[in-house]
Amino acid sequence: MTDKPVILVVDDQPLNGELLEAQLIPQGYEVIQAASGQEALEILTGRQVDLILLDVMMPSMNGFDVCRIVKRKTGYLPVIMITALGSRDSRLKGIESGADDFLSKPFDSTELKLKVKNLLKMKSLYDKVENSYQEIKALDDMKDSLTSFIVHDLRSPLTGIMGYLGLLTMSKKLEKQDLAYVERATKSVKVMTDMISNLLDMAKMENNEVAINGEECKIEEILASAIKAMAPMISEKNIHLADKTSETIAWVKVQRDLIERIAQNLLSNAIHYTPERGNIQIESELAEKTKTVLISVSDSGYGIPDEHKQKIFDKFATVETKEKRIRGSTGLGLTFCKLAVELHGGKIWVEDRPGGGSVFRFTLPLSGVKIGVDKAAATNS
Repeated sequence: MTDKPVILVVDDQPLNGELLEAQLIPQGYEVIQAASGQEALEILTGRQVDLILLDVMMPSMNGFDVCRIVKRKTGYLPVIMITALGSRDSRLKGIESGADDFLSKPFDSTELKLKVKNLLKMKSLYDKVENSYQEIKALDDMKDSLTSFIVHDLRSPLTGIMGYLGLLTMSKKLEKQDLAYVERATKSVKVMTDMISNLLDMAKMENNEVAINGEECKIEEILASAIKAMAPMISEKNIHLADKTSETIAWVKVQRDLIERIAQNLLSNAIHYTPERGNIQIESELAEKTKTVLISVSDSGYGIPDEHKQKIFDKFATVETKEKRIRGSTGLGLTFCKLAVELHGGKIWVEDRPGGGSVFRFTLPLSGVKIGVDKAAATNS
């Protein structure tokens, strides 16, 4: 094993190879030779090479053909083409083949050494970047595996805790204050359980392991179900919810539970960042030109600085508002929303709400539209 840069000289004339060897070996390079393009390709299948000096005019397979194959089958491997052809067309053909540089016969010794040195330096920098990328990728894969392992192991004890808290709630021996503590603990466990579900689902969506089990649904019914689930949180903070979902029936083909979780996450976010006795609003609108339905959830909170409007959807993002209050501290709910919306072919974003606060909007492709049917009819249909 050698730490010397390895240079492959490809030339059907042995004398040319010997001349190049005589110039390169004293520079600290290891030189190996191939008498044809086919032999060069065979060497490359079993040998690490750092640079190729490639003659253009060879029988059977010329240098242009060899260069094309090398560039197609290897990573970054610099090629210097050595040619007696000085025409512009020959150079252009070499560039099209992927050549990194050229030397004219008879070659100048100083020019040869400089070009080899510069391209080997480029190869060394490329290899360092590639190695760093592979190390980062390996660490990222390890992180995902560790996260999945931890998340799966957390589910069982949390299920047990939830069960025991349920038994305590049924107990007649607890004082009113104790029951309040149990209720708060139950809410905390539910938050952790939801976080775990988000982590697992996000991992599956990021790895393209989720296939949409779509069914025809009315978007208004999905949103109504989400509102009902969030009603206790809304009531607890004395928040006024304005339900302005469209009276036009918007049919979408979606996985209902995922879309309902998106709406619940956005409502939960709005409730959390809206002060007591504040206002939130949910609405849906048809965009018949683009064949989509637009769902919006707005809050009367503190808003999000412009520079953080994209970051807010990143996993584990923490965004600080101008009032020093933290939004998105877990970074899971909104990331889940983004992945789930995009999985359905939609888009999600956030805007400023006039008068203060934020508006989260997302789109879903329409499956079909029935116009002129009121909400009561939609619910009973």
